[in-house]
Amino acid sequence: MALFMPDRSECPICGGILTEQDEHFATWGVFAVPPGLGRFCDAVMHWSCYADWSHRPAFARAYFDFWVRNEPSNPYWAKAYLDDRVLVTVNPFIGDGGQVELVLAHTGSRVRVQAAEWERWLDVPETSEGRRLYTLVVDELRVAVPALKAAIPTVDALMHALDGESKGWKRRDR
Repeated sequence: MALFMPDRSECPICGGILTEQDEHFATWGVFAVPPGLGRFCDAVMHWSCYADWSHRPAFARAYFDFWVRNEPSNPYWAKAYLDDRVLVTVNPFIGDGGQVELVLAHTGSRVRVQAAEWERWLDVPETSEGRRLYTLVVDELRVAVPALKAAIPTVDALMHALDGESKGWKRRDR
């Protein structure tokens, strides 16, 4: 995750100082982006700047592609679902029953949900780790959710969809 120092870090979009109270968007790592956008990798920026940024769609897609490309080598998270809008991975070993992470192609946002909450969350996809999501993210989730409900509507379906064997995991009986 990008280094963030409240009252010292600058938003790379507007140049303004980021405070602890500001809503943020942050990326992790360095990834292939369109020319001229490299300085926005591994960076923290104001959410409002990022949401309205003219380069956000291309940058978000590049960040999404980064997570898709790196999923096979991640030993902790296994793919459960992928389409052109969303990557869903699961770490079944976190907490009680596992944790789900969604990466959205349109926003670059990463959303986390406790696996035990999956079915309820699909009906109201408005939070991540107990925090209310931004309207732009919620709107994109509502577009993605019908495909998720069709492919992985339950916790059991989610866990059975995991590509855990490629990680060397043994399937856990639920």
